[in-house]
Amino acid sequence: MSSNVSSDILWAITRNNSSYIVKRGPVKDQIIFTREPLSLTNQHTRKHSGLVNEKGVGVQAGENGNVVIITKRNAEKHGNKPASLYNKTTFSKHKSNRKIYSAIASAVAKKSYR
Repeated sequence: MSSNVSSDILWAITRNNSSYIVKRGPVKDQIIFTREPLSLTNQHTRKHSGLVNEKGVGVQAGENGNVVIITKRNAEKHGNKPASLYNKTTFSKHKSNRKIYSAIASAVAKKSYR
């Protein structure tokens, strides 16, 4: 996303027009989810959207049982280079779950992610 566009404007554009939107339930009681890779809670809200926020974090299963953490880089430096906008870190499946959790928590806390 471009750094000279407000995140509020980006949310207004993508709120109803996103390919990640998933709607469940009858129309009057409909629940809206998202499949964004940087949305940890899968809620389709501005607060939880990794596309419009400056910093976003995603945790996914990698190949062969590895854990991959995806973080969003600074849009001012990497906004015009979409391939380098996201940083991927892979944790081996041979580490214990406790070590993987603490490594992810410390990596996210050091960079002040939400």
